[in-house]
Amino acid sequence: MGFNTIRGIQISVNRCKATHSGVFQVARDLELDFIAIQDPYLVNGEPPISNFGCKTFASRDKRADTYILNKNLNVFYKFNTTHTVAVELHFNNMLFNIFNCYFPPHDNTEDLIEELRDFNFYNSFSLLVGDFNCKSRSWGYDSDNFRGRKMTEFIAASNLHICNITEYGSTFQSTTNVGFPDLTLLSLPVKGFYTNDVIEISRPCSKRCPQGSVISLTIWNIYINSILINDRPDLHIQAFADDLALLIEGRTARELKSKTNLILAVISNKLEGLQLKLSIEKCQAVVYRSIASQKFSKRNSTVLKRKPTIKIKNHSIKVSDSLKILGITIGNKLSWTAHFSTLHAKALTSNFNRVVKSNWNMNKNLLKIWYYTVIEKALLYGASVWGGVLTKNQIDRLHSIQRIFLLKFIRAFRTPSTNVLKVLTGIPPLHIVAKAEFIKFRIWVNRSNEYNTIFDINLLDKCMPFKNIPSRQKLINLNSNIPNADYEIYKDGSRIENETGFAACILRDEINIQNHLFKLNTFNSVFQAELAAIEFAVNWAVKEKVKVNIQPLFDICHY
Repeated sequence: MGFNTIRGIQISVNRCKATHSGVFQVARDLELDFIAIQDPYLVNGEPPISNFGCKTFASRDKRADTYILNKNLNVFYKFNTTHTVAVELHFNNMLFNIFNCYFPPHDNTEDLIEELRDFNFYNSFSLLVGDFNCKSRSWGYDSDNFRGRKMTEFIAASNLHICNITEYGSTFQSTTNVGFPDLTLLSLPVKGFYTNDVIEISRPCSKRCPQGSVISLTIWNIYINSILINDRPDLHIQAFADDLALLIEGRTARELKSKTNLILAVISNKLEGLQLKLSIEKCQAVVYRSIASQKFSKRNSTVLKRKPTIKIKNHSIKVSDSLKILGITIGNKLSWTAHFSTLHAKALTSNFNRVVKSNWNMNKNLLKIWYYTVIEKALLYGASVWGGVLTKNQIDRLHSIQRIFLLKFIRAFRTPSTNVLKVLTGIPPLHIVAKAEFIKFRIWVNRSNEYNTIFDINLLDKCMPFKNIPSRQKLINLNSNIPNADYEIYKDGSRIENETGFAACILRDEINIQNHLFKLNTFNSVFQAELAAIEFAVNWAVKEKVKVNIQPLFDICHY
């Protein structure tokens, strides 16, 4: 028997006997198909039995009960958890799932939501109803709480649609409180409808984009773009996530002050026009004096004698001697002294000391791996920028920082010098590693010619961001074989029992004339071996100035 609609009612009765009985009376008068009750009235720990002879399904804690009143519906029990019960209806040649939930107000929301995460709401026709006891602006409250934010993230991640209409009134009323704890959620395939065999899916988003939504980044880029397009010769605006950095230029301190206050007022107004609030208490400023300006000062001072007063909406902004941006601290003298001062404050020494003291027999190889992968990487963050301009005082500061870990590493007294500790441990000095990072950055990223005495940078691979490649050039069609090739080179790379290598066999007129075998390091992968084999074949063809076809060796063995 087919049905055009399924009609039901959802209600949280708060353990009230009269309300529980009244729901069945209303369902019988309205000829409803199902009832979803949360926090029901219980008799000896069990929900009361109706006089309709309907099918009843309950959660394990008996706080969520689903009654199927229509006896002509094909209904099957799906599963139940502590706070949820799910049933499956066969409706109009499709499977329709009804989830009934009751989330106690004082339980852990994340544990409650975890009961539903294993179910795929994306490709199913599902109705999710319940008393979730969560507050969020998305369904009528004036504010959000932690439970509401977690529920909103789950709704967005599960591709569910909120069906509550706040204009119809609250779902909970008492003498002291009014709220919307009850929710009705539909999976988007249910909300879609067919028009000429084309499915249309709508999802209203009238208030805001839920946190974690897939479109949140795109919406943010659209919003912030109206701020970023205001660049001009004396103003540069740089954004990173939701942080803005302004570079403002002025010939004098007075001009810089007036120009900065004017620009900040304009940006603040534009953000308010976008309904975005600027966090003034987190804003900081630092003033840099140009080299040309220093020459005009009496004592060739690198900083201003008096800091300018910068305000936003009559709220003063702190003008600091240094500014931390993206993990690097830059001082107002355009030096890295302030950055090195912050390295001592990193919470690396305490964790290292605690582990070493608790286990003196720890393998030194493990400690060295920890040092190279965690401590050294943290201390040398941004070394590709500051590693090439170190002064003697800054090098000494790096020595003193590194000495703390070297002493703990070899468990020695404080008498050995830092250089001796480096030799005994085999760990290079930090300033040399920083200089190496700086040189690699200059070669690989900046393509600097100042290191051509070491090797020719033109021999290095050129890395181009994929987004910068024109669309027509992203797909390259290569012919399988070169006509009239002089040689055939069969290559293959393999890895067996932690041994990696590759081979290349050169044939001419189907006669094997050369064989080349190479062994790689144990940490090389089979993919690296394949690439190395291709590189060898190409270099051999270039060296001999011949045409070759490169073919996989023993390709049939791989399938």
